[in-house]
Amino acid sequence: MLNRLLFVNAILFVSFIGVFFGIGYPEIQRNNFSRTSCDIIGKWNIPIYCCYKKCDRDRCINAPSNVTSCDSLKNKWNSIDPLTCGNQCPSLDDTSICGDGYECCVETPRQICPKSGSSCYTRYECTSWVSDLRCQITCQFCYNMIIEVKYNTPQGLKISNNTKFFDSDQDDDIINNYMNKFLLTTSVECFYDPNNI
Repeated sequence: MLNRLLFVNAILFVSFIGVFFGIGYPEIQRNNFSRTSCDIIGKWNIPIYCCYKKCDRDRCINAPSNVTSCDSLKNKWNSIDPLTCGNQCPSLDDTSICGDGYECCVETPRQICPKSGSSCYTRYECTSWVSDLRCQITCQFCYNMIIEVKYNTPQGLKISNNTKFFDSDQDDDIINNYMNKFLLTTSVECFYDPNNI
């Protein structure tokens, strides 16, 4: 899903510059972008999994020997499409144990004095460790909001997508307000980079 994320230099909505592309009007002028009209022809709210790792490094416990590595499990679940995964979907807000590799649990300072008359220094040595730190992976929903527009250029009609990512801690009202700004079949003034068409 994240591969659908496109940065489109070709279109910049003037009325939504700060929200839609995070680019200011001076940059449009500086780059000599061309003015045109954009029609909003599609919008989608696509859920994706946002799985993250949480480790209790203070307790520093070895993971069971048969668990999957945290990075493998996180990458696997983040790549699953929640709309089609069926019984392969990770449980939301449930935790799964994983292993995060070697972790030094306790470092002990040791004073080193190379020879008499020279200055001493402190070196920290790992005196307690685990070979595979026990951690947890938790998954929640994030969202890709995709707005599709069409616009005319001297080379003809172009269609582009822009995706805005909302993570799991975003308020539903913020997501809904963003989508409500872009009404289907409406036209807005926009700019495109003539070098990118």
